[in-house]
Amino acid sequence: MSEFGEREPQIDAWRAVERIPFGRVTADEKEALLDYIEAPLRPAIGAFFDRNITTMGSSCNMRDFQGASDPEQLGRPMAWISLDWTVLSDANRTVFKEYPHNTLISIEGIDGNTYELAGLFFPISPNDFPEDIGRKALELAEKFEQQ
Repeated sequence: MSEFGEREPQIDAWRAVERIPFGRVTADEKEALLDYIEAPLRPAIGAFFDRNITTMGSSCNMRDFQGASDPEQLGRPMAWISLDWTVLSDANRTVFKEYPHNTLISIEGIDGNTYELAGLFFPISPNDFPEDIGRKALELAEKFEQQ
């Protein structure tokens, strides 16, 4: 048994997630977009795409998990998806606001424009596998309505 003990299967699963460098990717076809999304979040990002909801970024990889494996580490382990707040319908803004792990973020892009993002965060426990977080993200995405 390794230093991680009983959590070794989780550690191995998180290590197996291919990390995709952060960057904004736009695509007209869902399959093209999903090539740039880390595997655990592909179903949720696909569900947002199908509902005509613009995703601005996401992350669900070993770096997001690392804080969960070390209680001494600062920061909270969590995966995330950000949506374009400016194009969310009123009904979908309500879904966003009702989700307990949300925040509105205003950032300046490398193009000099300011973007209003709806951040959805998915806390990761030490016993979570990547697919557990993917399921939680998909369950939330399915609560959003078609726009």
